[in-house]
Amino acid sequence: MSNATETLEGWYSLIDFRKIDWKSWKALTDHQREKIGYPI
Repeated sequence: MSNATETLEGWYSLIDFRKIDWKSWKALTDHQREKIGYPI
């Protein structure tokens, strides 16, 4: 992973892009989503 870029204000920023397979996500049960760590 590359290092985060420092902004003019001195903060660091890192853009994180993720691809979500919505069809698979919506097919999960509430229990399965909770196991992944997504609060219901």
